[in-house]
Amino acid sequence: MDDSQIIDLGEWAEDDFSGRCARAGVTRNKSRQDRTGWDYIVEFPPREIVGVPADLQPVGMSARVQVKSKEKRRPYVDLRLSNALRFAKDPMPCFLVLYQATEGGEPVRIFARHFWSDEIAVALRRARKAEEEGRADLHKLTLRYSFSEEDEHTGDLVAWLESTVAGQTRYAEGKLALVTTLGFEDGGIHGSLSFAAEDLEALIDHQIGLRDVAPTVNITLVQRRFGIDAKTPLFSGTPDIARLRSHPHPARVRVRPPDGDDIWLDGELFLPAVPAPQELMKLRVVADFLEIVINGKNEGQVTLNRDPDCKRGLASHRALIEVTRIAAAGPLKLLVTCEGYPNIPAEVTLPDIAEDDALRQFSNVIACFEKASAGILPPDVTVSQREIDIAWNAIVDFNGMVTGTDFNGAFEFAEALPDTISAPTTTFFFDYVEVGDWVFGAVVRRSVERFELEGATGRIALGPARVVEALVRRASGQEILGELYGLYQQAFRPEKKTALEMCGGSYEGLLAMSGNSATAA
Repeated sequence: MDDSQIIDLGEWAEDDFSGRCARAGVTRNKSRQDRTGWDYIVEFPPREIVGVPADLQPVGMSARVQVKSKEKRRPYVDLRLSNALRFAKDPMPCFLVLYQATEGGEPVRIFARHFWSDEIAVALRRARKAEEEGRADLHKLTLRYSFSEEDEHTGDLVAWLESTVAGQTRYAEGKLALVTTLGFEDGGIHGSLSFAAEDLEALIDHQIGLRDVAPTVNITLVQRRFGIDAKTPLFSGTPDIARLRSHPHPARVRVRPPDGDDIWLDGELFLPAVPAPQELMKLRVVADFLEIVINGKNEGQVTLNRDPDCKRGLASHRALIEVTRIAAAGPLKLLVTCEGYPNIPAEVTLPDIAEDDALRQFSNVIACFEKASAGILPPDVTVSQREIDIAWNAIVDFNGMVTGTDFNGAFEFAEALPDTISAPTTTFFFDYVEVGDWVFGAVVRRSVERFELEGATGRIALGPARVVEALVRRASGQEILGELYGLYQQAFRPEKKTALEMCGGSYEGLLAMSGNSATAA
């Protein structure tokens, strides 16, 4: 008899595995009833972390191991599908170990695979396929797992098993994530719909956002995994209300003025997701306040959304003002760009658009806020035209302080000042304005361009304002007043000896004293 032959390879393999565990000090418990696919539960000793209290030390990991053996041919194992699914869904680590003999004897090579993403995916995919085939007898179906040269662990089997799972305190969470996400990479829910041919145009309008509700459609929704649909749909029927919008594509719209810099608006391109004849196709672009709709005949419509209740950032208000001016002066030249699609040029005349006094005044207001918040504007600041209209009188006064250039007047003291007094060279003011939920505060510096004094009366003329400090907050004016006054003092003190202080720097106080409101010249 050849001494290299192994009569009972299965028992020999399990004895060898048990002996390797014993030599490594690893506890192993053999299954008495091998019904669910594992032969051993092995318990690895915990790895002590120096300096960590006992209550925080990690416990040792345990794993299920299936030990298989083959006398010859290629290294692979066949598992029942029911057992493979148990391995996939078991929160414990699971391993496949193969003892591959050489023509029924020694030398014996040992292969091992960790039941992880690839192995789990194979089991889940076959189970979904079995459901499609109407097979419920999973214990009669088998899966083949092959081993490569990289899977050989003849010399380090137990050490490799332990190192694969050592230190993974969230192993079960990671495995559950694989079980619940593998096969759903293209989305878990897929559907189909049917509708009357005469409703096609209405459905296209709905998909690109021109209609709120879809026409009557029959919808079937199924769960799809690994490209295989579940036999029982999640839903099949005609819903009372259906919204079937297409996913928008990031796009940009260029508005080209007759001269000056182009204006670029970020937006979204909406295309229908249903096939249709060219003449029924439409696309829609929404870029901030600008909406463009073009049909399959290359005819279109452009709309400027000037809803007074729509809240916008200052940059959006400025872009709307400039685009309105361009549209009022002549045709609006547009270009829509979207990655993966050809550029779409368009030219349109908007006859109802005009540049009037209201637009110019609104532009001045936005310019005031831009100047008062340069460099400090929070990204979430939004105000509506309606909120600006409500705060109009206060904005006019604030605008006079921030941007006004014509500032001169006469003054009178209670008694004559000494002839030795020197003429001031500068003055400072502070003020705030509340617009909607936001407050804009500023400190300005103005040079004194003329200062004439004769006895107790005199005249003064100030130069243009320069904003030296500013605040923009979601708050009330009273809430920022203390901080704003502190900024005023911080700006005023270094020039105190040559500066003229009027009304303690309060621009509101100056207007109240003069009995007038200021306007920007």
